[in-house]
Amino acid sequence: MERVVLVGFAGAGKSTLGKSLAKLMDCQFIDLDRYIEDKAGLSIGDFIFQFGEQSFRKLEYACLQDVLKIKDCVIATGGGSPCYEDAMQLIVKNSLSIYLRLSVASLFDRLIHAKKKRPLLPDNEEDLKKYIDFNLKKREPFYSRSSLIVKGENINVKQIFDQIN
Repeated sequence: MERVVLVGFAGAGKSTLGKSLAKLMDCQFIDLDRYIEDKAGLSIGDFIFQFGEQSFRKLEYACLQDVLKIKDCVIATGGGSPCYEDAMQLIVKNSLSIYLRLSVASLFDRLIHAKKKRPLLPDNEEDLKKYIDFNLKKREPFYSRSSLIVKGENINVKQIFDQIN
């Protein structure tokens, strides 16, 4: 397998699973958000603040195209990455894609208790729940085009590894 790409909403566990999966597969792990920050020389939050979300999505798409050329790797995308331009089509065509599916309630619980602030997410509980519900419904059709869909609440990295090998 040349590459595995993990997709799903913010807080789904893409980076955590990606690191573990890459270790089991003995290959490189790429966090698309970190790749973008390195390329831009700014945090994602600062980039969005300075240049806007549309400029960020263009940069994110260009960076996705870059990392999809790298062989033998596991890539964790940002939550919105697959939903811009034809990104999900590129992901499906160039990798084994895995959607980490979680309920709105599970995502809310993870995100409200997260230590790391995410730039596009609202701060208060009511707005956050509405944001997750609204955006998950919009993004689900993209995520669902993945090669493999796994329940994200109790992920077992060894089972996923066995399933894709």
